[in-house]
Amino acid sequence: MQIVPINIGPITNASGFVINGSTTAFSIASGNVYAMIQNISSVDMYLGINFTPSLNNGILLKANGGAIEFNGGFIPSGTYFLWVNSATSCPYTAFYA
Repeated sequence: MQIVPINIGPITNASGFVINGSTTAFSIASGNVYAMIQNISSVDMYLGINFTPSLNNGILLKANGGAIEFNGGFIPSGTYFLWVNSATSCPYTAFYA
């Protein structure tokens, strides 16, 4: 069995912090092949792709490790927004290629 690496191009680290409401995390152009967002904070976080999320409106990324990954055939392009209901800075990890 031979393992053949796949060239996906450079990986962009778009990790950051969100506080008390919504923030633009990053934008992905069409043609990208991978995206991953992980909530590494102690507060639930909501993800919106091309819309501003809010409480119970968006993709829920549970506290302490909730994540979503897109690879292969479908990587949504556009602006990725994150929302939290917290007065403290909440970290997330995000990568795309």
